[in-house]
Amino acid sequence: MTGLKRGTVELLAHERRWEELAEQTIIQLRALFGGVAEDIQHVGSTAIRRIKAKPILDIAVAVHDLSAAEALLPQLEQAGFRYAQQEEEGFLLICGDAEKDTRTHHIHVVQAGGERWLNYLAFRDYLNASAAAAEGYERVKLQLLEQFRSDRKAYTAGKEDFIRKTLRWARIWSYLGKDAVVLTDRREPVCSGLLEGTEQRVYVLGGCPEGDRFEGWIVGVIHRRDDTEDMLVAAPKGVMLHQAEIEAAVGALERDHEISIDTLLRKSCGAILYRMREGKPEYLMLLQKKSRTWSFAKGHMEVGESEAEAAVREVREETGGCVTLREGFCETVEYAVSPRTRKRVVLFLAEMKEEPNLQAAEICGYRWVSAEEMKTMLRKVITPAIEKAEAYLT
Repeated sequence: MTGLKRGTVELLAHERRWEELAEQTIIQLRALFGGVAEDIQHVGSTAIRRIKAKPILDIAVAVHDLSAAEALLPQLEQAGFRYAQQEEEGFLLICGDAEKDTRTHHIHVVQAGGERWLNYLAFRDYLNASAAAAEGYERVKLQLLEQFRSDRKAYTAGKEDFIRKTLRWARIWSYLGKDAVVLTDRREPVCSGLLEGTEQRVYVLGGCPEGDRFEGWIVGVIHRRDDTEDMLVAAPKGVMLHQAEIEAAVGALERDHEISIDTLLRKSCGAILYRMREGKPEYLMLLQKKSRTWSFAKGHMEVGESEAEAAVREVREETGGCVTLREGFCETVEYAVSPRTRKRVVLFLAEMKEEPNLQAAEICGYRWVSAEEMKTMLRKVITPAIEKAEAYLT
């Protein structure tokens, strides 16, 4: 379904058809705007795959010159894109059934490179990459729906605080993986400086340049939840650092702040836990509370831990069990978790001699399964590690 009566609110589960309709609309708009448009993107909640959304497509058109875009209004109106109102850094076009007073599309024409354009992309990309952020946004939307089903203005206003807070993190996160030139102005205790052309400060890890100019890429972002300034982390191009490595390097400088760190490379350590039944191994799978997916006992490394120490700690925190890792077994798997981030998981093997006592707030259930069943519950990239564990034990 696409389209909603003006002023009302209804939230539907994400539909693949929304993406197809958005692409068709973008092709039509490219033909109408021609060289005036620098880029056109599907944005808003219908572009976020994990969440429910109003069945109205939001399309953002980034233009070089707003006056040149306004000159196209007659042909846009003729094609069904009606002018609605001025907006900050641009104007709004709508599509829909005028007689029934329904809207199917909101076309936001904005300045290319402006704050509004950057916010549209950052918010969409971050919520598509972060299940926790997407779920938080959906919760807010559903709560507001109960209060303001027939008052879209109040519904929209109620989302503003969540969007404002999330946008700050989304904007700093959007730098991940981008090339960076840092104009260094400090060398001790950690090399740092300003991202060229901005007032954004950056830690430089992996060697300070001889001069005052460093060229590399952004491998990490540090969000200070108790401050108004966040930090970027740059490294030589091709070098990837995980959370514990970044925290070890700059943790002393950030000790007065409450921080969250995200990286291009997220590293976890854990254990394939098994028990023997009638001479055959059964494997423990844990159900994650937030994502409702199955996994091993695993989690991020902490500063000063070895991989094995991190794995034993995660087993203890998630299952309540104290285990001894089997010698000679250590498998590493790596896979993409978003277009710009990767996950590296180091897996050990350990026998679980008692039933788990789930202690972690994020684990809500468990199952003992065969190796073949376990393969169907996990990413295919994990399969070789499962097969090696089975071979090791049998």
